[in-house]
Amino acid sequence: MKTIAFAWRYLWSRPLAAALNLLLLSLGLASMTFLLLVSHQLSRAFERDLAGIDVWSATSSAVRSSVIWPVLMWSSVPRAARCS
Repeated sequence: MKTIAFAWRYLWSRPLAAALNLLLLSLGLASMTFLLLVSHQLSRAFERDLAGIDVWSATSSAVRSSVIWPVLMWSSVPRAARCS
């Protein structure tokens, strides 16, 4: 309990530093929240826009015969089907 009282007195003795710390903490949390929301919206938009595109007909035979084709096919398999 003595530590909490000491911290409280320290905060009230330096109000500008406490306000600046609180402002920077809230700014950091807000920017992280904003980036997470933008990332989520972009991934939903990409999934929605790519839903009607058939990967097999959209790729050339050179890409299908390359080494990267299994990776592309694996990423198009739904997650539930991958785990089983």
